[in-house]
Amino acid sequence: MNNKLISKKIIALNILSAFLLILLLTINVKAQTLSIINVDAPKLTPGAEGLLRIEIENPLEDDIEDVSLTLDTRNLPLSIVGSSEFSVDEIQGEESDIFAFTIRAATTADAGDYQILFSLDYKGATKPKTGSIGVRIEGNVELGSSVSTDNAIVGREGKITLKIINKGFADARYVSVKLIPNNYIIKSEDEIYIGDIDANDFETASFDVIYQRKNPTINAEVTYKDFENNDKVLIIDKVINVYTKEEALEKGIIKKNNTVLYIILIILIIIGWFVIRSVRRRMRKKKSTQSMNGGK
Repeated sequence: MNNKLISKKIIALNILSAFLLILLLTINVKAQTLSIINVDAPKLTPGAEGLLRIEIENPLEDDIEDVSLTLDTRNLPLSIVGSSEFSVDEIQGEESDIFAFTIRAATTADAGDYQILFSLDYKGATKPKTGSIGVRIEGNVELGSSVSTDNAIVGREGKITLKIINKGFADARYVSVKLIPNNYIIKSEDEIYIGDIDANDFETASFDVIYQRKNPTINAEVTYKDFENNDKVLIIDKVINVYTKEEALEKGIIKKNNTVLYIILIILIIIGWFVIRSVRRRMRKKKSTQSMNGGK
């Protein structure tokens, strides 16, 4: 009797253990198989918002209840419009569901790739499933330019300065500026490597030149790489004001060189001083002679 009772208890314990093991395996399988199978991320630019769609699949035959997905955008230039948690009552067996969030990029965000942390939870889970979702903030490089000159007078050596301005949301990388001769002789290197131009910033490149004629056209090429690492070229084609010496004098750009005149005046003053001195000596000598004659 006792042996039979013990055997029955052992059998019952084995059955219970097997049931618990199956239950744990089922829960574990759910945790492992409930997964993100597709992410449709919006194309964002600084200050813009878009819809982030995340598809979650349940490949099991059984339904999985109370499924929730939470996004964490802390320490990122991104924010969730509305709730950061999206939940559904259930995902039916061998089906999937879409979890949608509206996300916004900060106006000051730098273009680049960012990872949003997520937590996927459901009823009966031992612990949430965690991971990250990649979102890209795109930015365009928008280069502009301005030209300034120094000592812009025909026949004289001066300077041409090109100011390259990045008005876009992304950095322009590996920027190089090449000046092409056009009615001016380039005295310095004709190509200058700038490096990177940050978004909403500028850099300059200066060249020493000799102007050969009035109002030449500045020709230059600015080569760089954009956010997508594509090679780009900006062509600069601008007319600048270059004056003749006479025009520069009239406009007060340069002052007339009076050095020779000053030298002549100094020489005349010196000559005049010697002449006056000589005349005075003669007059004194004449008076002295007359005095001597009168005394006799």
